Amino acid sequence: MMIKCYLMLLFVLASLLAKADDYKRLVFTTADGQTVSVAAEGLEMTIVDGQLRVSDGTSIYVLPLSTLASMAFSTDEANAIRTLAEADADAPVTVFTAAGQRAGTFASLSEARSRLPRGLYIIQSRITTSKLLVR
Repeated sequence: MMIKCYLMLLFVLASLLAKADDYKRLVFTTADGQTVSVAAEGLEMTIVDGQLRVSDGTSIYVLPLSTLASMAFSTDEANAIRTLAEADADAPVTVFTAAGQRAGTFASLSEARSRLPRGLYIIQSRITTSKLLVR
């Protein structure tokens, strides 16, 4: 019985690995609606102290497991909008509305969140661009 389970698990993993070559990105969505899109090629993921650490070879993203809502592979290169990297969260940000109009510049992401009215925004920091949903 155990051998059948191991063989089935091996078959499923082999199938998943064979199909993963078609996907360009792995997209994580947090409970507050932010997304992190990471290149599937060269992807490394580890879990340390309740946090998922994801690396695509150029950047490292730290996501608390308690905030993750979903994770899915994507073939769409347009899913490259990312959340602010942990190291960049306290950096100055420029905010744009969904229509592309400049909404302001703030000292940090937390300041932008607290001062912006409800809506969907594009946040630009010194190293990343991300989307922000203010509820």
